[in-house]
Amino acid sequence: MPITKNLANNDREWRTLLHSEDPNVVRTMSDWRTLLASKESPLAGVEKRVVTAFTKKLKFKNGGLAHADFSMIVDVVPFSQFRRIWEHFGMSLDLFADHEGYTCSGRGNCKKLHNNICTSNC
Repeated sequence: MPITKNLANNDREWRTLLHSEDPNVVRTMSDWRTLLASKESPLAGVEKRVVTAFTKKLKFKNGGLAHADFSMIVDVVPFSQFRRIWEHFGMSLDLFADHEGYTCSGRGNCKKLHNNICTSNC
C-alpha cells in the first residue's frame, strides 16, 4: 500500500481524506496488518516484539486512526521511517504535531500523555 498523495495538514482535510475512496489510507486494524505484511511496511526491520507492542496500542474509530502509543518505537526507528508511519494513516507531520502528546481517554476526550497521539476520531 503506497502512501496517499493527499496527506492531510489539518483536521478538516483529514476528515475529507478519511471519507474519500483513497485506497492508500490505513483506516482499520486489518489495513494496518496488511501494510505490515507488505514491502511498503513502515516498520520493516524493526524487532517483531516492538511492532507487536505498537500494533496492540493502535485504536481505530470512524474510519481512521483514533489513538496510538508510540513510546516503544520513538527511539527505535529513524525519523524518515517514523514519518512514514503517520503518512500511511493520511497524516502530514503538521497534523501529527497538532495531536501529539495526548491519549484517547474516552469518547471524544483526549488527555495529555507523552509519546502518544489522540486524533479527532477519539
